[in-house]
Amino acid sequence: MKSIYIISDDKKIGPLSFSDLVDYEINEKTLIWYEGKEDWQPASEILELKEFLQSKSFMNSIDVIPPNIDYLVDGNQRKAEEFIKVNKKLFLSYVLVILVIVITTFFLFFHFQKASEKENLLKEELIIKNNNKIRLLEDSIYRLNEMNANYEFMEYEKKLEEEIGKKQHQIMQLSNSVLEALENLSKAKKILKTAYENRDYGNVNDRIKDINFAKEEVEIWTNKVFQLEKELKKVETF
Repeated sequence: MKSIYIISDDKKIGPLSFSDLVDYEINEKTLIWYEGKEDWQPASEILELKEFLQSKSFMNSIDVIPPNIDYLVDGNQRKAEEFIKVNKKLFLSYVLVILVIVITTFFLFFHFQKASEKENLLKEELIIKNNNKIRLLEDSIYRLNEMNANYEFMEYEKKLEEEIGKKQHQIMQLSNSVLEALENLSKAKKILKTAYENRDYGNVNDRIKDINFAKEEVEIWTNKVFQLEKELKKVETF
């Protein structure tokens, strides 16, 4: 039976027989060596292994020490180190990009926050200025209304004084007219009394004529006094 050697988890395992292979995970990429091979090869490239897997038999083998796999391990290790270096640079690049993004974001946020605060301050100042203007306008309107009210009151007082003056003048005229009518009524009554008491009339008709005339005068001035007093009372009431 041939002695078979395999590499599993970067370790050389062997010698093994076919029956031992079932204890290991063998795939197409598993490196295998046995007598007759110059170097390690993947299982997919070994024809004898395929025949063995099909027929489940191996040719008789001689115990031979397989070639050293250290160079493969070293090569894999170098590749791993190179991979780590490349990925490390890539990782550092990613970190640098993320750091730049974070700093830029923070700067923009700080800038926008300051701009927002400044805008809010400007808005507050504008609101205060507008409120002050509104107060000044309200004060001006109040003063104008007050002046207008004073003007209207003065106009009202002026009109009232004029009306009172007119009424007083009218009352005075009516009072004088009443006095004049009373005086004329008194005269008419005296004439009537004289006509009744006078016995020196040569003609009775003349006496009757004077009495009738005096009666008419008394009646006229009595009505006149009544009308004037009525009008005077009306004016005094209003």
